[in-house]
Amino acid sequence: MALLFDVLNFFLAMVVASMAYIEYRTTKDRMFIYLAAGFAFIVVSHLTAVLQLVMALGDAPGVLLSFAGYSIVIYGIYAQSRIYKVIR
Repeated sequence: MALLFDVLNFFLAMVVASMAYIEYRTTKDRMFIYLAAGFAFIVVSHLTAVLQLVMALGDAPGVLLSFAGYSIVIYGIYAQSRIYKVIR
């Protein structure tokens, strides 16, 4: 069941990253490139779980990749919020 969950998360993150990249190419809005980059890290994190590299490498690479991905998304939202003056 865990493998099914990892495969589903992998494909969903891949869809989000792809859609964000396509939207960036269309609109040139930097928010979408932050989303695409962040979710690309999350895709690789889920890929390590799907390929069972977690067994060989331990949990640290997956955790660090996920942390990096979510940090990029958080920074992107923060940066764009400052541009649109939502956050002062």
